[in-house]
Amino acid sequence: MYTLSAPYNPSDLEYFEIQQESGWIVLRKPLDRERYRLRVRASDKGQPPSYADVDVELDVVDRNNKPPLWDVSVYGPIHIKENVTRENYKLEAMAQDKGYPPLSRTVEVQIDVVDRANNPPVWDHVVYGPIYIKENMPVGAKVVSVKASSGIDGNPTVFYRLMPGSTAQTNKFHTFYLQQRADNGFTWADIKVNHPLDYETIKEYNLTIRVENNGAQQLASEATVFIMLEDVNDEIPLFTEREQETVLEGEPIGTKVTQVNAIDKDGTFPNNQVTRSLGSGCSEVCQS
Repeated sequence: MYTLSAPYNPSDLEYFEIQQESGWIVLRKPLDRERYRLRVRASDKGQPPSYADVDVELDVVDRNNKPPLWDVSVYGPIHIKENVTRENYKLEAMAQDKGYPPLSRTVEVQIDVVDRANNPPVWDHVVYGPIYIKENMPVGAKVVSVKASSGIDGNPTVFYRLMPGSTAQTNKFHTFYLQQRADNGFTWADIKVNHPLDYETIKEYNLTIRVENNGAQQLASEATVFIMLEDVNDEIPLFTEREQETVLEGEPIGTKVTQVNAIDKDGTFPNNQVTRSLGSGCSEVCQS
């Protein structure tokens, strides 16, 4: 007879069950992680029954079931092939992945035709980063300062916006916020932490900052900020099982009494490594 357990992560049993007679491991619901570790026990029908355990590691292979995801619904200027005759154009762009079957998604591209005499704002850098920060950086702490000039002589005013994307990695939930400030004749945008960060949940962010000038047509340009989190030792080890064992009086020294397992959910080595030791109350009668 076969039985199934999940000593490393008990919640894994929500996804799998085992057929007691055949030993087939079958799914109970859709999977949401890349790897699962289970333990299978095979028992005979003797009296008392004998058994053996084996660990089973399951790697989940990705299936191409998600189309490409555009970050924002409308994009700005693109290059032209010939002279334009209208004030604005609306096109449709398509992104297609290389999976099987290939999946695609479209997005509207809006082109605004402006007077040649006007210029959009100019960033000091179009791409900032990657910027490495600790996952325990406090709320309100500054991550980076960025700056753009207006592109208009005699009118240096600019306005910044941190654009929310469509995923958590692109600031859908406003994990970061922007604070505008003036300093020494320039207008800066400070990117700051708005919500607590967690390396084990999201390891990197891709932010889009939009800047507009104060001209008649308020032209705009965008810059990208790449933020990478660094793991800190903020997760305590957890025992996967809590059991009370019984041992007979007079058992010889070296007799195995029980086995305990613990895990640490930190994301990187050595923060997620676990060592085990016995408390002082047991040091005279038992050893690990």
